[in-house]
Amino acid sequence: MSRYPFTLIMALTLTTLISVPAQAGEIILRQIDFYPGEAKLTYQVEAGDHIKLELPGAFDPSTIGFTSSPGAEVYFFEVKENHRTNWIPPSLKDLFNNMASMDQEICSLSSDLAAFHQTAGFLDKFTTSTLQAEDVFFYLDKIEEKRSDTESAILNTSRILDRKRKELEILRSTIEENMPVNSDRVVSVEIKSSGTGNIYIQAWTEEAGWEPYYRIHLDTLEQTMNFGIKARTFQKTGIDFEGPILFHSTSPEKNIACPEIEPLPIDLEDIKAPVENRKHSLPYSDNILDPRDNLRILTGVTDLITSSSGRIQGKGTPVLIDLGSENLDVSVDMEIVPFLSPNAWVTATLEKTLRPIMEGTAELRMDGKIIGDFFLPFLMRGEKLKIPFGNSPLITAFREETVPTMGSNGSDLEHLEVGYRIKLKNGLSRETPVRLTERLPYPTSGEIIMDLLDIEPEPDLDHGHNLLSWDFHMTPGEQQEIYILYRISYPAYREIGIR
Repeated sequence: MSRYPFTLIMALTLTTLISVPAQAGEIILRQIDFYPGEAKLTYQVEAGDHIKLELPGAFDPSTIGFTSSPGAEVYFFEVKENHRTNWIPPSLKDLFNNMASMDQEICSLSSDLAAFHQTAGFLDKFTTSTLQAEDVFFYLDKIEEKRSDTESAILNTSRILDRKRKELEILRSTIEENMPVNSDRVVSVEIKSSGTGNIYIQAWTEEAGWEPYYRIHLDTLEQTMNFGIKARTFQKTGIDFEGPILFHSTSPEKNIACPEIEPLPIDLEDIKAPVENRKHSLPYSDNILDPRDNLRILTGVTDLITSSSGRIQGKGTPVLIDLGSENLDVSVDMEIVPFLSPNAWVTATLEKTLRPIMEGTAELRMDGKIIGDFFLPFLMRGEKLKIPFGNSPLITAFREETVPTMGSNGSDLEHLEVGYRIKLKNGLSRETPVRLTERLPYPTSGEIIMDLLDIEPEPDLDHGHNLLSWDFHMTPGEQQEIYILYRISYPAYREIGIR
């Protein structure tokens, strides 16, 4: 049997509690504030009204408070938490209606099955003793036909009934999973006020949250990047949130205090382990709502706030709310590092961000194709943003080495000469700027001498520590070649290791 009787379900469905019932006056959901692990609702009522507000048990009674306009005075304010039974959350009303309909269908099928079994029992007890001899075969044929139809009806009805019961169990489990916490409780708020202006009632719940989610589309031909941000949000209170929404990057501090700076003493300790093993402690410890055509991020001293509006159901299902997008001019570079990979990396660089960026997962697309995911770090306004968009198999660089030579000139030094060519090819069908970076050995000891004997062409950039880069503007199918020859000299009684 269903945990929720059919008659009760129908009665409750027709009289589901409104999430914000009022005795007098109008209660308006003025603002919804989402934080990383909680949410705050702000209701607005006119001063002078006697207001009763009911909220689900998912709201914390201790957080409910009010503020008022200068001309309004609250002379009675009370918050109570009471028990209630058989509450149907408005967000799950459709599921409860489906369960009621299915329950009624199961009752009807069960009744039909009982009638068929009764008919089958009557047919089993049928006797021909009262029939005339010439009527026996006629009635036997009719009885046999009726028995066959009845057995078929029993079989089909049993199968349908079993399937419906399984569907009901699945539906019941779905409802149980989506029921909000403390669904057997109701938070009642009563407020009496006088004067003019408005009263603002605030209520917090931890059964909600959000995180930024980015969709970034790079157009390599136009050198532009569409930077879109969405709010991946949820709430599981049982009531729907609808209205203006502010998404905050951080939650309010629970206990704010001025920092106290303690002295940082230095003391002597006995060495109990080799120095290299000692650990030093640091001293400092896809549902998308209506999109917006512009991106608005408000910056406070301690918070980044993004505004939007929409409706978020209270059954815990994640929803993507479009917070807007913008087209950015970026530099698209093909960077190839032969000692790491023979294929080039595609990167997009924005030299200075126009506004702060909250950290979050980004879905990357390039030229209309999905590339993968990238974790976007937190960036302040004006910082450099560089995003990798994966490898391009059409731009390649392969290294062809000559046989290294070793020897000495009669001195105490050994010499190792290494030469090789790097062949770079552009397999794209358009002109493309390509940067190739090569790493040469870098001596870390004064006893090792590194001589660059030949390098063609000369590198365009020296990053230091023998890290060199060449910049090419390559036409379709063009090939370039870099030749490098160097010599390493070191004491004959020593060996060298390149790591």
